[in-house]
Amino acid sequence: MNNNYKTFYHLQIAKCGGTYLNNILINQISDILLNNGIRVIDGQEHLGWKEKEKTYTVSCLRDPVKRTVSHYAYIYKDTSFNYYENTLSFITWVEKYKEFISNYQIKNFLYTRNFPLKDSLEFFSPGRNKNFMLMEIDKTFAMDRISNINILLKDNQLNNQTCENVGKKILKDFNIVDSIKINTNKDHDHNINNRSLQIYNNLTKKEINYLYEINSLDSEIYFSEELYFKNND
Repeated sequence: MNNNYKTFYHLQIAKCGGTYLNNILINQISDILLNNGIRVIDGQEHLGWKEKEKTYTVSCLRDPVKRTVSHYAYIYKDTSFNYYENTLSFITWVEKYKEFISNYQIKNFLYTRNFPLKDSLEFFSPGRNKNFMLMEIDKTFAMDRISNINILLKDNQLNNQTCENVGKKILKDFNIVDSIKINTNKDHDHNINNRSLQIYNNLTKKEINYLYEINSLDSEIYFSEELYFKNND
């Protein structure tokens, strides 16, 4: 493939396996790209969607119900969110902050303000990020942006074999002759949180359906199999 990409970007969405993907693949592929003169946008800088020419973008989505549960479990255990009323029950929390957490994933493709990923208050706090919370979503516009992601993964694809194949494709697309070795000695696994699992397993069918409903566009995109990386790509 003839390619004019000059920049590589992992658009990392909170609680969607981005840390795992960084550890197992992105950090390794970034070193190779940098050595070949490709600019790599630091994955710790969340840039939302960048209207930038010649940027090769990788991202990962997660089941919207599991992502919402993980969002809650994260703020529940983090003492910095004391003001966030993190003693609320999960469903009460969802109701209170529904505008912020609904369709959270697709908002990341529409939001353009830049801030450090480590500034988790920006990612998780409606009180700190009203613009994100009240963002109007144009479905046609959102789907167009999703379709322009070079490699889109979903959480259940985060395994050694798929990540290795993704690395090979990235190198091929950049016309780089090199080999990629994924990091199987990763420090962090993905989507492993006992509290998240406990909350998720205790949800009723009605509650699960409700969570999919308030994340209707996230759900539609998540379950659209044709959008995602195939191992034979």
